[in-house]
Amino acid sequence: MGSAALVGQAPSRLLLSDKTFRLHVNERVDKRFLASCLGSRPLRAQIECAVSGAAGLANGLANNLPQSSQLEFVAPVPPAKEQRLIAGYLTRETAKIDMLIAEQQQLIELLTEKRQAVIAQAVTRGLNPSAPMKDSGIEWLGEVPAHWDVSGLKFVAHVQTGVAKGKDNSGKQTVKVPYLRIANVQDGFLDLDDVSSIEIPLTDLPRYQLQTGDVLMNEGGDFDKLGRGHIWDGSITPCIHQNHVFAVRPFGVSPSWPNAVTGSAHAQFYFMSRSKQSTNLASISSTNIMELPIVIGLPMSRNRYCVLSQRTPARSTS
Repeated sequence: MGSAALVGQAPSRLLLSDKTFRLHVNERVDKRFLASCLGSRPLRAQIECAVSGAAGLANGLANNLPQSSQLEFVAPVPPAKEQRLIAGYLTRETAKIDMLIAEQQQLIELLTEKRQAVIAQAVTRGLNPSAPMKDSGIEWLGEVPAHWDVSGLKFVAHVQTGVAKGKDNSGKQTVKVPYLRIANVQDGFLDLDDVSSIEIPLTDLPRYQLQTGDVLMNEGGDFDKLGRGHIWDGSITPCIHQNHVFAVRPFGVSPSWPNAVTGSAHAQFYFMSRSKQSTNLASISSTNIMELPIVIGLPMSRNRYCVLSQRTPARSTS
């Protein structure tokens, strides 16, 4: 709100919405200087005050910027020549900064691709490039080390679904507890700066409560959110999760192994192929999550990942 931009070559018969203002300046003000000035901290502070002030509220314009308030903004007005010098300097310097930002974003993209490649290599080929290989029997997975096993996730973990909002708890003894949403479950980390709470029946708490070592996975949303997640470290107790976040509870492998596998490009391909999709949105069921093929390394050096010899198919708690 209150963002400003300088219009260059505009198409003919261009119309503005009722939420956009056009400022006409006289010969005393350089347009580029004014556009920069409106983005400065002193002007932004005035804009924020105008939005939350009495003028906006009195006219039913809360969260809007009243036109009358704009005319009262105070800004420094140096001589016209100095304005042009400042505007030119800002154009050059901000262009340099924008170029650096673009380069950093490109580097982040390359590192993200590198991260995915490293994960995919480790969880499907292992750490020994000389190990004999065998066909996994799954076309998109390809070959895996000969001494590894290929299994469904359901044989090494339970999948717990979460609580749905909006249930009628009338007449029930309830408890208010923190719960994790899709926004809290990021790719490779948990964002716990803003954790909401929800009221649930006290008897439901054991059903939805998270346990240390659970691998949290998003049910869906935007394509980039599908299946992303991280390991729950028990930093909030008690804590539950909403129905759009799955808790994968390993019983046959270390939590770090399914966490790595589900973050790989192979798993992402599987999630997308099994998901229900609409425009820019996708979601996957707990049943399909449990069928995810997972490569299990038999006891290796340093005993990093071990699979229990006994495998019992898991259940989807719904």
